[in-house]
Amino acid sequence: MARVLVAALVAMIIAILSGPTFIAFLRKNEFGQHVREDGPERHLEKQGTPTMGGLLILLAASIAFLPLSDYTLPALTIFANAIAIFGAAVYSASALNVTPAAYILQTLSLLAPGDIWQGLAKSVVFAVLITLIGVSTGFSVSGGAEGVGRATTRSVVLAICYIIVADMIFSFFLNR
Repeated sequence: MARVLVAALVAMIIAILSGPTFIAFLRKNEFGQHVREDGPERHLEKQGTPTMGGLLILLAASIAFLPLSDYTLPALTIFANAIAIFGAAVYSASALNVTPAAYILQTLSLLAPGDIWQGLAKSVVFAVLITLIGVSTGFSVSGGAEGVGRATTRSVVLAICYIIVADMIFSFFLNR
């Protein structure tokens, strides 16, 4: 678990240190957001805002996470959550005029230990659901490659439906 936290810290440092250079590169190469003139006026202030800033977050998190992680379910869950928080921080910088650092600090100050345990528990339940559905669908495959394709589609659709139902149950009992 300590390696995952170190990876998250390294990713944050990489993003903060390389962010200004990366955004300058995006602006120089005109990767900015183009806004239609017939849209709302408040959208015009976004003209030229780099639209690929999330790529910086993804690269920084991946560079730090991949060599330092054990690739366990909790590690992958924390990795995905960190990418989501960093992505939201980049989005909020342009949409809400909040610096990414302020967004991340505010998010982390509001994060309770129960939220982390809840997310880890949900990821375990979702992983078990996906595994059970995949295995049970896989055992009933027949008809060669076409049958495998149909079974894969069926298991993906079933897994999505079961995850939505399980998430609704979690929300009902844990957010009262």
